Amino acid sequence: MTGLYVNAGIIPSFDFDRHGRMKTFMGEIIILYNNHIIKVTTTEILYDGAKVSWTDSLPYNFDEVTLEVITVNGYRVMNVDFNTNIQLAIKRTNETRFHNSSIEYLNLYIENEAGLSPTSDGILGMFINFYCITRLIAHPTKIRDFFRCKITI
Repeated sequence: MTGLYVNAGIIPSFDFDRHGRMKTFMGEIIILYNNHIIKVTTTEILYDGAKVSWTDSLPYNFDEVTLEVITVNGYRVMNVDFNTNIQLAIKRTNETRFHNSSIEYLNLYIENEAGLSPTSDGILGMFINFYCITRLIAHPTKIRDFFRCKITI
C-alpha cells in the first residue's frame, strides 16, 4: 500500500528515569492514507472529522478502512483494518503510576504487516525493521565499543 503515514504526538509524564531523562509516551496518533485522516487521542477518535467513541462496540466501515473498538484484558483497543493486508491496533492506557499520578497514553501495534513494503520507515518501519545498538563495556563507567545491527522480520 502506498500513501500510508503514521505520526505520533509525544506527551511528557513528568517522571524521570534513573538517568534523569523525562519519560515520554504517545498521546496522539495521526494516520494519513489516500486523502483520509484518522486522529486518535486518549479521549476521542476522529475519522475525517466524524467522531468515533472509545465506548462504541460496533465496527465502522468507511471507504477502504474498517474501525472497530474492542476490550482486551480491560483495555480499549481500536483495530484499524485497511483491507490491504495491513492492520493496526491502538491501545488506550490509563494508569495510576509515577508517585500516585495518572497518565493516559496510547500504544501502537502492527497486527498484519504483509501489505507494508520492506523499505517502510518511520514509526511503521521501526516495527518491521528493528534496529539495535549493542555496547561492549570494558569498565563499568566507560564504553569500549559499540556496533549497530538491523534485524528484518
